[in-house]
Amino acid sequence: TVTFLPSTTGPLTGSVVVTDSALDSPQTVAFSGTGVEIGLSAVTLAFGDQQVGGSSLSKAVTVSNQGSTAINITGIAASAGFLQANNCPASLPFGASCTVSVAFTPTAAGPANGTVTVSYSGVQNTISLSGNGTDFSLAAQPGAATSATVAAGGTATFDLSAMGTAGYTGTVAFTCTGAPTAATVCPATSLIRH
Repeated sequence: TVTFLPSTTGPLTGSVVVTDSALDSPQTVAFSGTGVEIGLSAVTLAFGDQQVGGSSLSKAVTVSNQGSTAINITGIAASAGFLQANNCPASLPFGASCTVSVAFTPTAAGPANGTVTVSYSGVQNTISLSGNGTDFSLAAQPGAATSATVAAGGTATFDLSAMGTAGYTGTVAFTCTGAPTAATVCPATSLIRH
């Protein structure tokens, strides 16, 4: 078992050398790691679907000083398509923490990836971000039922709303999948043009 116990910050490398009677002796196993003084409560945030031009609910990450002295935070930045707000001071005392809140604000449809970078003392810690920009949304009508108990041979109707983003042009096609055996689930309208 090898345990990484950094005494300084930044990238560190090391190795374990095993010498034995084998012909290819000695064998070397290389290791690498990064010594950090800042701890992050999450290193990935997934936002799922978000309509283009809108903003997701924020997700929070706690940044904590795990070192032995105050840490000088030199910057916190988010990639394009994501917004960050934080209450982190320029100098984070030993044992203290602060919060970085991140929201997904897509400007185009499709998958989006990015990072929030916390920079301090020449070191950077990153939080990986992902989301999917959508150019239309589909949801139950406000106040409409989303489930029903139906007797054999009976029917249930659910009212849905499809809404395109400003400037959206195209056709939204609906298909029927996932229905129980011997059931038929089909939308009354199969195409919406906007």
